[in-house]
Order: sequence, then C-alpha cells, then structure tokens
Amino acid sequence: MKRALILLTMLLMLLTYFPVDNANSSFSTIEIPLYFEKPSLEKVKLYGKNFTRVEIKGCKLYMKEGEPCIPVKPLRILLPFKTEVKRIDVISSKKVKVAEFKNIELGPKMYILGESPNQDPPSPSYDRSKLYPGKIYCDLGIQYFRGFPI
Repeated sequence: MKRALILLTMLLMLLTYFPVDNANSSFSTIEIPLYFEKPSLEKVKLYGKNFTRVEIKGCKLYMKEGEPCIPVKPLRILLPFKTEVKRIDVISSKKVKVAEFKNIELGPKMYILGESPNQDPPSPSYDRSKLYPGKIYCDLGIQYFRGFPI
C-alpha cells in the first residue's frame, strides 16, 4: 500500500512537471472594447488669446510643441506568454469634423525649469489643411516588465 502511494505521488508529480505551451493555444485574438464619452470643448485664455481645449473624461492631454493638445488613452496590455502580435485593428466611429471653433490649444514651447515660461504663443508646426492627427492610434511596440511582454 505504501509503495503504491509513493508510485502514485511520483506519477502525479511527473505529470505536472511538463510546462504547457501557450503559443499553440486556441486564443488567437485579444479584444479590448473601449468606449469614450463625447469630447467637451472648453474655452481657455492663454497668452492673452482665446483657445479651445478638447477634453475627454478618462483621457490625458497629449501636448507636443506647436501641435494641437489632444486627449489620448494610453493602453498597456499584458500579453499571454510567448504571444506574438501580428496586427492591431482599431475600429472607430465615423470621423466628425468640428468647425465650431477656430483656435485649438497648442502644445507650449519647452523651457528650462527655474526660468519663466515663454509668454508668446507657440506657432503651429503641423499641416492645418489636413485632419489631425491623421491616424487613430500609435503602436509603441512591445515593452517588457519583469520579464513579461506588455
């Protein structure tokens, strides 16, 4: 009886030793549905002029010098072990051209900490005749955190 129990224990330990390979698993896509509220347009006074600030609840404002400040939602997705990203599909709602405001807030000029910020408004550094930003998302690639791909 004791011998049978030892053999059974060793067999169970041996079966649990082999790792499972997730690369061939049945999960082929990861879907992350995101829903955003309607953007709010707020008038702000900067540099002695009126500008419009676009904000979306739950999003951060992305500011690059001379380009419109737009709300962005950074996503960090923990991938299953040994997963490869083959493509990213983003399905968005239709584009809406907002023409009810003229001056959208632009990203400020950089300045050294300890000095006073520049009081002149930044000049636009993007093509104003085209839709901005021109693409719906930016793939920053796969990063690693504690050995896991994110």
